[in-house]
Amino acid sequence: GVGPTPSLAKIRDEVFGSETSLKSQIESCSHGQLVIEPFSGPTSGKFNHEIIGGVVEIGIQTNPYGKNDKRMENDAIYAASYVFGNMEAQFDLVLFVMPPGISPAFAAYAYVRTPFSFYSNSAIENAMVLMHEVGHNLGLEHSGEGDYQYGDASGYMGYSEVDDPRMCFNAVNNYQLGWYSKLSIKPTSEDGYGGTFYITGVDGYDPSDTTTFVTIRLEQETMASDYYVGYNKAEGINSGTQNDGDKVIVFTKDGAVDE
Repeated sequence: GVGPTPSLAKIRDEVFGSETSLKSQIESCSHGQLVIEPFSGPTSGKFNHEIIGGVVEIGIQTNPYGKNDKRMENDAIYAASYVFGNMEAQFDLVLFVMPPGISPAFAAYAYVRTPFSFYSNSAIENAMVLMHEVGHNLGLEHSGEGDYQYGDASGYMGYSEVDDPRMCFNAVNNYQLGWYSKLSIKPTSEDGYGGTFYITGVDGYDPSDTTTFVTIRLEQETMASDYYVGYNKAEGINSGTQNDGDKVIVFTKDGAVDE
């Protein structure tokens, strides 16, 4: 059969390794508040199939050449569910690494607020792609600039051509994730809201400091969009940010905080 080019050991290192992996970046960017661990043990399927170290190979009958991603996705989920049982009930994240040959070609995609993401062959080897897709699993949407929906390269929910950049998420995402100190104010309220506010980059976050914020939301009570302000300090866990490093960035976002 045809399998992905990266070995199981390589995939395990990209997801759970100690250097610029999904696990290391999530743990660093959340300051240890979110830790991804490999599942090990028997699963709930009829065979009680055991998974060791969070990565397992599963075969399907479908030849990938010329098949589209949705066909391969459906067949992979069906086979995995048959062997392992209800995956959503057992796992917080499920990453499928697909073999080459799927047409039309794709890099990766994920479903927002579900455990599932899908990677075309060696795309799993890029932390930029991993963090972007798992960001969708965590409820985050694309971060654009102008007319380009991936245009904000200051964080993982945009897009950068650089492999494995050491960075985190932007101010909108940080507010939604709730990993850092944040403040929401209504500068247009009738009684006004003035004052001086201090912000820091994600690397400088100190949970004991209640006077400095990583992200500030400016609620616009009569408008569809709110403003989010963050300091994109290019140091430490965010040293590889690909756009507007060491600058204060203001974002707009429509709808509720968690939409």
